[in-house]
Amino acid sequence: MELKVKSLLNLFFNELDFELVSTQILKDGLIHQTLLIEIERNTKKEKYILQKINQSVFPDPTIITKNMELVTAHLKMRLYPFSVVEIVKSKAGKSLVIDPQQNQWRLTIYIDETECFTKIKSASHAYEAAKIFSVFHAYLIDFDANKLTSPIKDFINFENRMIEFETAVENASEELKINASTELAFLVENKNLPKKFIEHQKKNKFPKRVIHADPKISNVLFHRNSNLAKCIIDLDTLMPGSILYDYGDMVRSYTNNREEDDPNPENVFNFENYKAITEGFLSALQEYLTPIEKDNLAYSAKVVVYIQAIRFFTDYLNGNKYYATTFPSQNLCRAKNQINLLKEILELDCLDWV
Repeated sequence: MELKVKSLLNLFFNELDFELVSTQILKDGLIHQTLLIEIERNTKKEKYILQKINQSVFPDPTIITKNMELVTAHLKMRLYPFSVVEIVKSKAGKSLVIDPQQNQWRLTIYIDETECFTKIKSASHAYEAAKIFSVFHAYLIDFDANKLTSPIKDFINFENRMIEFETAVENASEELKINASTELAFLVENKNLPKKFIEHQKKNKFPKRVIHADPKISNVLFHRNSNLAKCIIDLDTLMPGSILYDYGDMVRSYTNNREEDDPNPENVFNFENYKAITEGFLSALQEYLTPIEKDNLAYSAKVVVYIQAIRFFTDYLNGNKYYATTFPSQNLCRAKNQINLLKEILELDCLDWV
């Protein structure tokens, strides 16, 4: 491993100018192979993140690096008050390097004195995460989202997600459908929930903006001592779309009291976290959101939860081909978890206070 890492680093730094001090595999990320690298150069220690891009998920890695560079350059130009992920160019001036096996690798500067979390700790924690995304979006409000290329085709095409769901149901074995009959019935019963969102997307009623598209809590770095948000990471899914998706996905992931594959239907939704997310998200965006965006905040959260349930359920029926699983029914458990979250939201109807 160290020999391979050293040979890759030689493409970024002059071979005689640095020593490889340590290599640590980071397992938090689910997509790329990620390494924390420490080198010594000019008598100083430096840390970097070295990643092998997963080309099964991102067939064209140049898209994600170009998107990142365009967005981070704009944020710096606007004097964005938080840290940004910075790509280190190779000696040849490239943002990606290719190894002998044709894998593509990226090097970024490590952001020190930070930590990340896989679960929201408190309402104030949720507020901090939502606030940094609010500032991120506010500083990109004048960026032309059409400059970005979607790295994953149809990622937020909800109409396509519904078609994939219906196709999976049609082709799935009766055994799978019987095992998940309750969940299937709920999803079919609520199939019209995303209809308005889809129509607004098709008619371009929602402004097209830069979206992160994966605003989960583990993609926010926090100051190790102050617990204040410092940096948004994992910019690979930057794309043009509706800002409501990011808000809805924060509600989906930050308000869930249970682990993602926990099917227990009791005490799933955290209303205090929801209020904190909404306050944080609006903190820098209140003046920039259009009336149609504000009117559909609560609705978008319900839709995003429903669509994620559809995605997990579809993958379960298709034989677990997209999401990694550790047991056969894990995607069904994930779908149940999202359904339970949505049921509490719909029963309480508590999002409509926004």
